[in-house]
Amino acid sequence: ITDLRSGEAALRDSRRQIDLFRHVMDELPVAAFIKAQDLSIEFVNKAWCALTGFTKDDVIGRTDRQLFRGEEAEGFSQDDTDVVTNGNVREVEEP
Repeated sequence: ITDLRSGEAALRDSRRQIDLFRHVMDELPVAAFIKAQDLSIEFVNKAWCALTGFTKDDVIGRTDRQLFRGEEAEGFSQDDTDVVTNGNVREVEEP
């Protein structure tokens, strides 16, 4: 029973930390997003939504190719593939 309670406490603590992380990310004044290995969007913050005009519900689980068109979508996808394949970090300044 002690192990079970310790595990439950650890799980609650982990959930609080995740909630705090999501809140901080959501309130950043700059656009931020998180993608899965398959390049589907897992998280976008308020600033990203304001920049793109999409809502969170519009984009979660979708890829750039499903959301954007032509060269823009292809560029995003190539950048993301480079990040996943080579582990590179990509910073982009928006106008």
